[in-house]
Amino acid sequence: MALLRDLCFLEANASIFFVADAKYFPYGEKTRETLSNIFDFHVAAARLLGFEKIVVACNTMSTVVMDEKYKIPVWHLFQGWGEHLSMYKRPLVLATSRTIESGVYQRLTYGMGVYHKATYLINAIQHGDVDGVKRCLEDIRNMVISEKIDAIILGCTHLSFIRDMFYQTMPPSVEIEDPLWHMARRIFATTGAGQVILEGVGSTDPVYNPIDAVRSIPGSEVIRGCKRSKTGLIQGIWLF
Repeated sequence: MALLRDLCFLEANASIFFVADAKYFPYGEKTRETLSNIFDFHVAAARLLGFEKIVVACNTMSTVVMDEKYKIPVWHLFQGWGEHLSMYKRPLVLATSRTIESGVYQRLTYGMGVYHKATYLINAIQHGDVDGVKRCLEDIRNMVISEKIDAIILGCTHLSFIRDMFYQTMPPSVEIEDPLWHMARRIFATTGAGQVILEGVGSTDPVYNPIDAVRSIPGSEVIRGCKRSKTGLIQGIWLF
């Protein structure tokens, strides 16, 4: 998970419990009703296990929960982030079909941007297709130049995995905006160093970085050393 990478970068000694959501993932093409039902499951499970809050590290799911109220604090990617995007004259938003269709980025950019359903790129990242990723980035670079883009918004968690590749491929004058990095800083600003515990559901297969396998962390290794309360329940943040 890209947010896990950023959290580890900010605090190498953070205590992390992480299991990938392999049952329902990916979310980008699912209906709003299906996503809402998935999130209701997360709310029920997080409350049952005594978690203090839920962090939604997914643009698509954030569009579903951002206007809803729950019986547990929920942080989504658009809380405290995004209003500044209106300063760009011609931003390019790369996101899933569901996120683009939600209109959230159109509102944040006052309709001044190019809104691209980056399905092929997202799938290439998901399957570790490095050549496919490079081809997509070259096409995006051509779009950036032809459309006179001044900022690229990484509107899908998958894209955060290749954030460095965007910096390497795109013209240096183009800003790269990633809400996931803001979320990582927000978590540590609130919890303090060494206090972050993450939780998800699914398999423990390596999912850390499908493009850069050298930096991948198997879920079984991440789970080791997790902090637990006196009752044995995991305490902290439920993240997916």
